[in-house]
Amino acid sequence: MQAKKRYLLVICCCAFLAFCYFGGYRLKNDECVIETNLSTYIDINGIQTGSISRKRERPKPDLQNTQFCRMETCFDISKCQKDFRIYVYPPDENVEPSHSYQKLLKVLRESRYYTSDAAEACLFVLSLDTLDRDHLSADYVKNLQGRIQKLPYWNRGLNHVIFNLYAGTWPDYNENGLDFDYGFAILAKASMSESHLRPNFDISIPLFHKTYPEKGGDPGFVLSNNFPLNKNYLLAFKGKRYVHGIGSETRNSFYHIHNAQDVVIVTTCKHGKSWKDMKDERCDEDNKEFDKYDYDVLLQNSTFCLVPRGRRLGSFRFLETLQSGCIPVILSNGWALPFAQVIDWKKAAIFADERLLLQIPDMVRSISATKILELRQQTQILWDRYFSSIEKIVFSTFEIIRDRLPNNLPRDGVVWNSHPGALVTLQKFSDSPTDFPFHALTHSDRFTAVIYCQLGLSLTPSSTLYRLITNLSKSKYLHRIIVVWSNDKRSPPNNRWPPLPSHIHFHILQSSSTDPTNAGIAQRFFPHPLIETSAVLSLDEDTTMTTDEVDFAFKVWQQFPERIVGYPARSHYWDDAKASWGYTSKWTNDYSIVLTGAAFYHRYYNVLYSQWLSPLLHKTVEQSQNCEDILMNFLVSHVTRRPPIKVTQRKQYKGLPSIGGWSPWNDPDHFIQRQTCLNTFAAVFGYMPLLRSNLRLDPVLFKDSVSNMRKKYRQIDFIGLILPEEVNNCLLKPDMKLVCTLSIGNRQLSTLSINSKQKHSKSTLALCKHPKKDNYCVILFSNNNKNGNKYEVKGNISNILTKFLSEGKATIQFKQPPHDFYIQAEVIPLQCFLHSEGKATIQFKQPPHDFYIQAEVIPLQCFLHTLKRILLGTVSEKDLMCSSLAVTPVLLKNIPPKKLVIKKRSDYPNKGFPRTLEILHINDIDRCSLDIGILKLTKLRILDLSSNCIESLPIEFCNLPSLSELNLSHNMFGKGSPKQWMWINGMVARNLKQLNLSHNNLIFLPDSIIKLNNLITFNLDHNQLTLLPSGIGNLASLKIFTVSYNSLQYLPGSVKKLKLENVDLSHNNFNLVRPNIPHVADVKSLTICSLKEYSAKAVLYYKLYYNQTLPTSRFN
Repeated sequence: MQAKKRYLLVICCCAFLAFCYFGGYRLKNDECVIETNLSTYIDINGIQTGSISRKRERPKPDLQNTQFCRMETCFDISKCQKDFRIYVYPPDENVEPSHSYQKLLKVLRESRYYTSDAAEACLFVLSLDTLDRDHLSADYVKNLQGRIQKLPYWNRGLNHVIFNLYAGTWPDYNENGLDFDYGFAILAKASMSESHLRPNFDISIPLFHKTYPEKGGDPGFVLSNNFPLNKNYLLAFKGKRYVHGIGSETRNSFYHIHNAQDVVIVTTCKHGKSWKDMKDERCDEDNKEFDKYDYDVLLQNSTFCLVPRGRRLGSFRFLETLQSGCIPVILSNGWALPFAQVIDWKKAAIFADERLLLQIPDMVRSISATKILELRQQTQILWDRYFSSIEKIVFSTFEIIRDRLPNNLPRDGVVWNSHPGALVTLQKFSDSPTDFPFHALTHSDRFTAVIYCQLGLSLTPSSTLYRLITNLSKSKYLHRIIVVWSNDKRSPPNNRWPPLPSHIHFHILQSSSTDPTNAGIAQRFFPHPLIETSAVLSLDEDTTMTTDEVDFAFKVWQQFPERIVGYPARSHYWDDAKASWGYTSKWTNDYSIVLTGAAFYHRYYNVLYSQWLSPLLHKTVEQSQNCEDILMNFLVSHVTRRPPIKVTQRKQYKGLPSIGGWSPWNDPDHFIQRQTCLNTFAAVFGYMPLLRSNLRLDPVLFKDSVSNMRKKYRQIDFIGLILPEEVNNCLLKPDMKLVCTLSIGNRQLSTLSINSKQKHSKSTLALCKHPKKDNYCVILFSNNNKNGNKYEVKGNISNILTKFLSEGKATIQFKQPPHDFYIQAEVIPLQCFLHSEGKATIQFKQPPHDFYIQAEVIPLQCFLHTLKRILLGTVSEKDLMCSSLAVTPVLLKNIPPKKLVIKKRSDYPNKGFPRTLEILHINDIDRCSLDIGILKLTKLRILDLSSNCIESLPIEFCNLPSLSELNLSHNMFGKGSPKQWMWINGMVARNLKQLNLSHNNLIFLPDSIIKLNNLITFNLDHNQLTLLPSGIGNLASLKIFTVSYNSLQYLPGSVKKLKLENVDLSHNNFNLVRPNIPHVADVKSLTICSLKEYSAKAVLYYKLYYNQTLPTSRFN
């Protein structure tokens, strides 16, 4: 009987289990699938999800448990089939987000992901603040569940992304304590545990402060990778101990591994309002030890930094250690590190177990120096690319989601974990890492030239564009020429363009054929499908470049494919007076921008420029129709964190404008627009990505005194001579000038067996006509002779020798003066100039000079042909196409002067001082007061008022913004009152670097003199000073200090603070009291003359040979 009961019980159990399996489980599965009438073919969505049956899977709308959500079950992929766009809900007027969440939303709205149309969106982001869900926080949003349910596209969180930093509250800090149902939404959450993170769905983000930067962010603190990496401390930590509650178990044991030598682990019990009520017996000792160390000093001087868990799993220490380059030691069991799905944290951090705390010192000591170097380098890469700002954290989150979509090829782990990172690596460009400029092992040996034409210049054999294409076609590395015609005029017909070799492809792209979203000036950087080579040579239509320049720049680019390599350089600087960035084209010792009017770059940057940059940047360029080259430099510097590379000495790369032609570079607003663009770009990027460089690359034999035939890039040696303004004003046709290397020989001295041939120097020959006489002349300009020397042409040239014209040499012999011009230049210009084969000699009668010319063939031919027609009397002014040669005052009347020298009252300008003045000298005119017009010269840098009768300066003088040198010597400042020194204030006090107050009969110096913080040179010679201000030691920048011929008896003690290089204290009354000499070890020149010093000076001055008995008569 009992056996029957047992069998019956077994049968019942089996039946129940069978019902549960075949009934309940099947019913549950049937609820998650919906039968639909499928098409007769298998669509792409079915293949991607792996479903080809009649039961198409899709998320269950009323699914209660979302802890098993995956991209395949809780995400609608169909919304992301087109572009990856993000919709941000309109702000709720009743709830103001926290400052951190406002920065997050602003970053999204200004990004390339943003769309204002919800129908286009792939992802949705709430405008309701979800960052802080701690009840005790002031940023906690109440009734969040009800507010979210009212959102029109919520749909239980489908395709939504929720950002959260703080979940739960005291005392347990529950990780799931968000106080609202997030449903199918993707959680981008800080302090997330591995057990609660839904794999391939949720994303762990770092915990950051409320003051965290919105964009840009500070760079990492590691400035060098010195090896070996020895620092003061091996392991360090300074923080709270909590005493009790969650997170206190491990921190209460830190004192066991603290040895106050190479391991510094200090904590404090001072946390919360009631810490004194909860403190234990170690608190007083821990607090005392805690106060001995500075947190920032520990970060900078520790190899490893402990990153323990706080109340939550994550802590602020994590990002702080990454930035400082201190290798984080993670002591938080179960913490899912930020972006761990794509970042290999084993390359940047050390993992420790909270249960094995005492083993941590031995563990970090066992790590080799090479491993430490690798870890430290990786911390800087990760910090700079993913964690230095809210923008990068948010963008990294969305790029991880983007890689999960089936229609996107995910980026390789190597891309995520190496420079320059995944955020600037677009998979649409290529699925092979070697196609990108950062990871390529080899580079193509051809390039594509893209010429941007916006001026619509006429195309003739003598035009700049025609010559540019001709020179390009001679390059053996050229693959294709693309002319982007962006002008209302129609492009010239095909038969007007220069003939090209058969292997070079030529294309003309009208503005209508390019992408309409990249209209205007941005067309030059559009990623045209015709660009097949990695190297792109960007050119303007009025660029003048030789074949050698193109080839050399391309060879340099092959060594630096990730950078911009080119010719025209510019620089940026910080303007303290305007508190903004400035843009300058002045020739300085460094540069940060290489203009894309003549530069090589990788074609991948065209893709980044068009598809990656913020719409605000494109809008700025579109509105100004300017600054696209500056923006490209911003982009490349931001991606590579490297400066561009300038090649050769060329500074001017634009040809002369045609008659009546227009150029944007001549527009007075052009430069102002570029200044504005620079600051706008820096604001959008969040920092200044441009980096300065003082590197310039030249060919190996550049300017070497060897045969030109031995040089690979021969034409480059003849480029770079600056064309004087007189030539531009005198000539209307470029063929009437010749840039060459010239040497002058004097035949009269040669007859006396005296070698009169000068060294070759860069020069410019110009052919011009006298305004009133029917006579032509050759004007020779050089760097040493800006005004030029005129040589008559008609009846004054005895011979022109062109035997070696094919080698770029020629000689012109003049009669009066008897000079011979030995000319070397490029063959084609020399041929055009002499209308021969590229070399020529011109002999003048008076002076009897011979011009030996070597230049380009075509210009030399034109020049000599014109000379011969002048000699024959068959030339007309129309044939010459040359303007009249006016006198210098007429030529320069429209050029605003930058320097003015006034030696007599008649030199004063009638209409006041020009506002462009930078240098002003007013001397020896007995002026007793300052001219009020000087106060309006905002660009004035140097002011010389010496040898006058000035007693004081007005207080408004302090407002001169650019003044750096002031000479007030030989005046009468000693007769004034203390109020006369009130001008030492404001911008003058900040900018003044040189001050000369010698020969003024000064009795005292005012205390306000110490405001000249940037003063370098201070001259007080020949006055009546008996003492110096006590605070003179505050002149920290002072290097040269002369106070000779005064009545000083001692120096104030603060003088010891000065670090002077040259000091002159001679001819004072120091024999009464020994002076306090400032830092004798640092002084390079100290003058306190004694008898021995005077004797030594006399020996040197009279060139006496040293012996024991010097003749005293020589000193009388």
